[in-house]
Amino acid sequence: MPWRAPLTLAILGSLCACERKAPGPKECLQFANRVTGVTHPAQLEIPAVREQVDDLTRRCLTTPYDRELLRCFEVTGRFHACQLAFEYRRRLK
Repeated sequence: MPWRAPLTLAILGSLCACERKAPGPKECLQFANRVTGVTHPAQLEIPAVREQVDDLTRRCLTTPYDRELLRCFEVTGRFHACQLAFEYRRRLK
């Protein structure tokens, strides 16, 4: 049983060393707000806007999108082009 502690530490260490490739909930929500043009919380009171933000946030988390897609949108402002590049990357894997 003395091997358990070192093995557990090694596994935990390797998990901590890995960078999460997928954005988390906060990043996905910020991304969805930017893509949909939400700049003020009052805009989310409009049901159609809130639905768009919720849908995009959900897709970001469940697909999951990668940080490269989010960076692409930040740089270009072209969501559909960035999404196409993301889909291409996914097919290559």
